[in-house]
Amino acid sequence: FQAVVFRPFRNEVLDAVVSTALNYGFFCKAGPLQIFVSRHMMPDDVKNFDHERSAWISDDQEVEIRAGCGVRLRLMNVKFDQNAISAVGTIKDDYLGLVSIEEG
Repeated sequence: FQAVVFRPFRNEVLDAVVSTALNYGFFCKAGPLQIFVSRHMMPDDVKNFDHERSAWISDDQEVEIRAGCGVRLRLMNVKFDQNAISAVGTIKDDYLGLVSIEEG
């Protein structure tokens, strides 16, 4: 008998794929884990939300976080429900943030 187990921990650093970008933050997934990153948990230079492109854009316009992009984040809180796992994360720290852009 073998089992693959995924148990996220608080303060763990994960890579995730952005699923939805909204004006109050973005949602991303790391395997079965749904993670929300609030606009308050993003670096100070990433504060502009472009409604036309549904993307968070940095002041220098070098960073664009939108659906399909890869991000590295730190888990701030993890919640276990009966049928799902969810978490709140941050990219407001050194070495966190955009790691890959959407292809196509």
